[in-house]
Amino acid sequence: MTDVPPTLVVLAAGLSSRYGAGAGAGASKQLDGMGPSDETLMDYSVYDAHRYGFGKALFVIRAEDEAEIQHRIDRLRKLMPVDYVHQRLDDLPSEFEASPSRIKPWGTAHAVLSTERRINEPFLLINADDFYGASSFALAHSHLSAVRDTPNAPFAFVGFTLSGNLSVHGGVSRGVCRCDSEGYLQEIAEMTNVREQGGIITGSYASGATRTFTGNEIFSANMWAFTPAIFPLLRSRFIDFLNDHTASTSAEFLLPEAVNQIIAKGLARFKVLPAREPCFGVTYSKDKRAVQRRIRDLIDNGEYPASLLPPPSSLLPPN
Repeated sequence: MTDVPPTLVVLAAGLSSRYGAGAGAGASKQLDGMGPSDETLMDYSVYDAHRYGFGKALFVIRAEDEAEIQHRIDRLRKLMPVDYVHQRLDDLPSEFEASPSRIKPWGTAHAVLSTERRINEPFLLINADDFYGASSFALAHSHLSAVRDTPNAPFAFVGFTLSGNLSVHGGVSRGVCRCDSEGYLQEIAEMTNVREQGGIITGSYASGATRTFTGNEIFSANMWAFTPAIFPLLRSRFIDFLNDHTASTSAEFLLPEAVNQIIAKGLARFKVLPAREPCFGVTYSKDKRAVQRRIRDLIDNGEYPASLLPPPSSLLPPN
């Protein structure tokens, strides 16, 4: 590999169904202003990535969202080079064809594959609607810089603890991780309806069985440090997925499930990078006020400027 700095990949093709249901028709938590100058959470992520040495940002979006999101992305060119790629329903191996009635994106692992033709360097994958904290970007950049030219280097993810990373307005989904004594991922269990009530944290497996947590468990907030070696591994898993789900209108090729399969086959290792601060985001519209308060506290403590970027209205194209 060359000495090109790592790239930030931002997943922004989600439908935000739960947030939109509470925020009104057309609401998008990816584009909702959370900072005092209308900054989105992805604005803060790009700002942090820039100051810790990432070279560019690549957004994964749906083609139908391009007009809505493009002016937001264009604002970020003030910080670093920015581009976007479409996650397309027809972006499949040649032997497969999507159902004509499918409108749902193929999932997070497919979103990663959407970037394959645009990335030749190590990269960090994140969600557009989470606030990860500056130190998490520092951890990821350090790992990606260290493994740049190391054959068969482990991938990694920034791991956060459950306690302090839940919503008071309802249950959330969390990928709870089981790691070995050396700090490598063994399995991600997708839990739903994870919530704290009366000081007790519980969640549900897909089977409906419930689990009680201590709050110290590690979960993945989709902050993954990859090299391009991840692409052939995901491509092979995607073919297996399509063999079973090509005709489906809702089945998704999800990154945690693909990672579990890669681990089970012994094809790669994933090192946990323990986060030094909590992450937060908006699952429900009522979470917005708490997120705004937390950002304001960070600004008051001098960790971020009061205004990251010019207001979006100043960069909108003329009518």
